[in-house]
Amino acid sequence: MKKLKFSLQDGERILSKTRFSSFVLITKFFTTIFSFGFPVLIISLPLVLMYFENKIIASVFTVILILIFSFFYQYLLWKSPVLFVTNRRIIFCHQKSFYAGKIVEIKLENISEVVATRKSFWNSLFGFGTIRIAPVSGTEKFKVPYLPRSEQIAEKITSIYDKDSDLSKEDRELSEKNLPEKIIKSLSGVIELYELDYKIKDKIAEMEKWENRGTYEVLRRKNVWCVLIEEDFAYQQVSKEENGRIILPAINFIAIKDAIAAFPSSNSCQELALNFPHKKATDRIMLVGR
Repeated sequence: MKKLKFSLQDGERILSKTRFSSFVLITKFFTTIFSFGFPVLIISLPLVLMYFENKIIASVFTVILILIFSFFYQYLLWKSPVLFVTNRRIIFCHQKSFYAGKIVEIKLENISEVVATRKSFWNSLFGFGTIRIAPVSGTEKFKVPYLPRSEQIAEKITSIYDKDSDLSKEDRELSEKNLPEKIIKSLSGVIELYELDYKIKDKIAEMEKWENRGTYEVLRRKNVWCVLIEEDFAYQQVSKEENGRIILPAINFIAIKDAIAAFPSSNSCQELALNFPHKKATDRIMLVGR
């Protein structure tokens, strides 16, 4: 069984690591016995009895073998689901079987709500619950069940963006020390970047379309960075109507204090991409101003 792995970003650190409750191991073990063990026992036992003279020993040996295999299989699967909370992301690794697994990552800045719930007698008895995470995009909530100390985990995630928490103070200090470029580079999905000089700013302003209001807003900032990002980068620009015309306003770039971002038009992107010789067809270009 290949172990699921993920890599930490520069400056990222793990704050907590939580595995499923041991209650899952017990229930899954008995589920495996009833759904898998008994059918195998019924099929294999007659064959085993044909080659063993002592029928009792053969029967006991077969049952023990199936029990050991079932427990070992479920133990491996029980060990694999882990919820990691870092200072930047929520990462859930889940090995569903020997051949199938998944890793789910949610950036902390994309989380709008974290709720811990306990809804059954078994939850209270064995001290585990379910964490539901709602992203800001409004998509379906992501949930992780069977977590011990679920309330404490939810509080830890929420406290990272609490204005009075130590971590948020660190983030504000990092931004206030004029290190926005380092912050941008540390974001998941950012490939590379460079800062625009005033000549490139003027050239892009002349090339840009009128309705892309956000690009003009970014170009008016003192420091502007051209950022090459992956296709599924978290920030998206949403159009709106103003005086009967559709415009594209700037995005609040919450990773940096008082920063905004925008996606330039295709003509501007072609000009800006000249400094990205390794740009792929699926990569995108974003401007960040502060």
